Amino acid sequence: MKRNMIGRGRVVTFGLGANLGRGRMAIRVAIRALGLLMLFSFLTATALAQTETGQITGTVFDQTGGFIPNATVTATDLATTTARSVMTNDGIYAFPNLLPGRYEVQVTAPSFKTTKDVVTVTVGSKIGLNFHLELGATTETVEVVETATQINTETQTLGTTISGDEVLNLPTITRDPYDLVKTVGNTTDSDGGSRTRGVKVSMNGLRSSDVGILLDGVPNKNNFDTLVAIDIPLDSVGEVSVLTNTFTAEYGRALAGFVNVDTKRGTNGIHGTAYEFNRASAFASNTFDNNAHGLDKPHFTRNQFGFSAGGPIVKDKLFVFANPEWIRVRSEASQQATIATPELLAASAPATQTFFSTYGKLKPDIIPLQTFSRGAVCTTGACTAIPASTPIYQLVSYNVPADSGGGDPQNTLELVGRFDYVLSDKTQIYFRYARYDANFAAGDVTNSPYVGYDTAESDLKSSYVLSGTHTFSPTLVSQTKLSYNRVGILQGLGTAPIGPTLYTTQGATSSINNAQIIYPGYSPFSPGNAVPFGGPQNYIQINEDVSKLMGKHDLRFGGLYTYLQDNRAFGAYEEAVEGLGTTTASAVNGFINGQLHDFQAAVYPQGKLWEKGPPEAVYSHDPVVRAIDGTREAIQKLLRENVK
Repeated sequence: MKRNMIGRGRVVTFGLGANLGRGRMAIRVAIRALGLLMLFSFLTATALAQTETGQITGTVFDQTGGFIPNATVTATDLATTTARSVMTNDGIYAFPNLLPGRYEVQVTAPSFKTTKDVVTVTVGSKIGLNFHLELGATTETVEVVETATQINTETQTLGTTISGDEVLNLPTITRDPYDLVKTVGNTTDSDGGSRTRGVKVSMNGLRSSDVGILLDGVPNKNNFDTLVAIDIPLDSVGEVSVLTNTFTAEYGRALAGFVNVDTKRGTNGIHGTAYEFNRASAFASNTFDNNAHGLDKPHFTRNQFGFSAGGPIVKDKLFVFANPEWIRVRSEASQQATIATPELLAASAPATQTFFSTYGKLKPDIIPLQTFSRGAVCTTGACTAIPASTPIYQLVSYNVPADSGGGDPQNTLELVGRFDYVLSDKTQIYFRYARYDANFAAGDVTNSPYVGYDTAESDLKSSYVLSGTHTFSPTLVSQTKLSYNRVGILQGLGTAPIGPTLYTTQGATSSINNAQIIYPGYSPFSPGNAVPFGGPQNYIQINEDVSKLMGKHDLRFGGLYTYLQDNRAFGAYEEAVEGLGTTTASAVNGFINGQLHDFQAAVYPQGKLWEKGPPEAVYSHDPVVRAIDGTREAIQKLLRENVK
């Protein structure tokens, strides 16, 4: 039986955004600049998009409030001493595409004192910084201590930046930087199924799956379930930018908002950390349900440890930063289920007994909690041949690998590595690699009280970004960025072979005393939600951005090319869904008689139904399957004639 391919597809999108000044001449020059930029993107180093960089812009005045033309403005990155200079045009200057960090901005002009100021540029910010120069010799310097006017008043975008210090100092129980989004205004916790989508928050009242997730300005979303694709260590986060309304043109493919995590970079100073965080069940309390049934507190231990280091390889030229982190979680929880008793099996037909002897071996650590008599469950039909006081179902408890307070049981590596290279005073390049490698314990995805049906998950995800910035002239800056993400997820089978799963009804399980009735097979708690599942997602993106300052006009153009390939294999109904009845009582009678009420199984989509017949060891005891097999040849003939 072949697995159904449900997620195979490719999406190609292109976006172009522009913010134009006035006049046909400006448009013509901007088009020429865009053409030069596109050519540059294929001939030189790749560069950044402004979703991860910031901008400083402003006007230089004299003491009377008049514009000072041809003043020299220099912005120096205090972390790497990289400097860029521009000349004012009608008093106006702009520094686009600045990496986040602290910058010293210096203005010099003939007959005026040199003036300096220090500002902090954050992800996606556009800071307005004006200067009022005093008359005097250029050798005299006026210094302003960290101006307080660092508010983004130049664009309509609404958002908040969580600084690197806040990222490290705010409490996060799992050290997940995306958890800090909940501290931002205009966000609320998601409800219902949305709690497992996006970054688990709603923005502007929209769905959590509508939130765009970025890492260094490039997509970081698993498009199949809309969750964060690649988690990174907290110590590798430079800052977190959260946009909640009125985004500018470079943002797209999301409705509610954007969360952009910026990674740290190396500087001229050597810096690093070493850490370990431990959480254990010894410091936690037991659950109310466990206390009610006299069950022991589940045990868990979570160790999260790693180190980070950054500094120069070549001072003022080449910088490196790296942060590996390991997560080790050992955790189990008590799972409850209602299962058939040996008395019910003894009173059932040979087909039922054969099914259980083939698929229904119980785990050795089963703890019986409570029994339910025939008279309390079924009062009509074949079940009445069993004495009313006979226990036919029992509530049991068993331990499974699960999150009991410290996270899902796992062995995980999270890694971020980055190189920054100052090629010249006009060109800067960086390369960033991120990796997420996780193995989750068998039973974490699905579990069963019967042997062989506990399933695990393994993830291998990687993200690559190559980017740089090139300054053609003081008024023309080009940016290009190439990124590639590969997100691999696999939820495989357990030790048991592919086979049918028995359920009370076709569409859902039934419960006795709030505990689901569970029979042998994969995914026993959810009919139709089958394994195996998984496959890779490949995401390629090319960003192009150009800024041109023309008089009083600040022109920006951008292009975006996205290629998405999502290949997911899902064993939908590969393990047959066998429903015993329509109610709990009718299911008991079907169980006793060895008869199914419903049967669902996958059909090979190329027009073949069990070409060699169903495996006898698996299906021969099912009357419904035998009836289907009896008409198999007729069905095959019909499919061959009508399905190409």
